[in-house]
Amino acid sequence: MNIACIEARRAGETIAQLTDVASLDHPESDSHITIFTDKTGVVKAARLLLSSVTKVLVLADRVVIKQIITSRNKVFVASFFCFV
Repeated sequence: MNIACIEARRAGETIAQLTDVASLDHPESDSHITIFTDKTGVVKAARLLLSSVTKVLVLADRVVIKQIITSRNKVFVASFFCFV
């Protein structure tokens, strides 16, 4: 999970760097500022971010499901001993 979180952070930082308006040195002559200087890089970083966040969510779901199964087994064992 830690690796997926690190990947998500890197992808987010890459997107922030690629879309940072303050890093532009000079505005264009017609006073329009181009925010996305490298669209391919932004797309790759966005895909990496989506993939990393998906990994984190899947791992979190696995943990929650394991906790639910464990608690269900405890309840089943406790209720079985109550009837015996």
